[in-house]
Amino acid sequence: MSDIAVRCKLNPILSPKDLEPSNPHMVIEGLLNPGVFEFDGKIGVLVRVAERSIQR
Repeated sequence: MSDIAVRCKLNPILSPKDLEPSNPHMVIEGLLNPGVFEFDGKIGVLVRVAERSIQR
């Protein structure tokens, strides 16, 4: 069975630096399970964001 999509390991679509944390006391550690969909003629992206509090 072959995949219908090919992942480019050298050029991710999104990385933690592309997003802002949910509040100023958090930092984004990683992005998980990204997916792209088309609905009603528009394209959307869903991604889980893993955050943690800033360590001092």
